[in-house]
Amino acid sequence: MEREQLIYFIKYVIDDMREPLSYIPGGLLWGLLFAAAAALSGIREVYRGGQFHWKRPAFFFLLGIYLYVFLEQAWFSRAPGSRTGVNMEIFGVWNNSLRDKAYMVENLMMFIPFGVLIPACFRKAGTLWAVLPLSFSASVCLEYMQFITARGHCQLDDVLMNTAGGVLGYVLFRMVPVFLKKI
Repeated sequence: MEREQLIYFIKYVIDDMREPLSYIPGGLLWGLLFAAAAALSGIREVYRGGQFHWKRPAFFFLLGIYLYVFLEQAWFSRAPGSRTGVNMEIFGVWNNSLRDKAYMVENLMMFIPFGVLIPACFRKAGTLWAVLPLSFSASVCLEYMQFITARGHCQLDDVLMNTAGGVLGYVLFRMVPVFLKKI
């Protein structure tokens, strides 16, 4: 990709991030509900030794915000019947346009928080072998729901990029603490 194309590509991605960022205020309520549920369900873990341990409710707070923004962006903000089409060719979208390439990268980015927050919130999902099928399954469910309601194009590339984003998020989840310890 030459420099001018790269600049347009980055511009597309940044412009497309404005919409999901606008959903964050609405997600705050979901975040509070998720954090409260996490605190209440794990009261022994959250409040032990006379001290409040904030990590579990904080991660659930972020998970609530993420799920709200994710569902708004990928589902509720789209009118039923507004998007049709199926593309089951691997990287079939990549060769189309710069905008389509940006959409593929955005699909990867959309699942990075999934790969971070799922293992952070659920200990049993704390391995790559848990995050990988969860990312894949969540993506397939989203694509199927978009397909049957025509709220999104059903594309194999989306599933691949979403799954890769979940795995990348998991890798970041595991690497950041290691990196911070070295600093």
